[in-house]
Amino acid sequence: FLLYTSVLERLTAPLCDAVTAGTDSQVMLEGLERANLFVSSLDDVRQWYRYHHLFGDLLRARLQQTEPELVPILHARAADWLVDNGQAAEAVGHALAGKDWSRASRLIEQQAMNSMTDQPVMTFISWLSALPAEHLLGRPWLCVYRAWSLMLGCRVQGVEDLLRHAEHHLQATSGPLDHRDVLGNIAMIRAYL
Repeated sequence: FLLYTSVLERLTAPLCDAVTAGTDSQVMLEGLERANLFVSSLDDVRQWYRYHHLFGDLLRARLQQTEPELVPILHARAADWLVDNGQAAEAVGHALAGKDWSRASRLIEQQAMNSMTDQPVMTFISWLSALPAEHLLGRPWLCVYRAWSLMLGCRVQGVEDLLRHAEHHLQATSGPLDHRDVLGNIAMIRAYL
């Protein structure tokens, strides 16, 4: 239980059940807290918990040592639960940590407008920076968002290349993308350059 849930920053029984494929997480969490085993409650109703940072680091290192193939699976389970429970922004971190680049790309696209207004800009920028280039450059909206994030940081180097990638891949993309919105954003960014 400890090893598998160590991939989580915040713990709640249903999320732990999803990650561990178990059913007794609430009992485990309450028992760990009562025994004073490096678990603390984050709220008064004892719904959310966290591991002490050093203890969590130790558990994650041990998990990586003993069952490295399981780490992406645990992150995927966490991401699934978080998306299903309206916490898609937190799911991005698990998709990135599990190196599920396709899922991370989709989640970042879905969260982009919320992230730019609700999340700290640095969080959004770190998400984009964590994606391998091939996953970012093949998605027009992600190229546009990355270009905007560079512009917000007063950095123009690489912006034009991102815009060209967005235009190139926009031609090959079909689906829910609104081409006019992408092209409008590209035009706005170029006007600022």
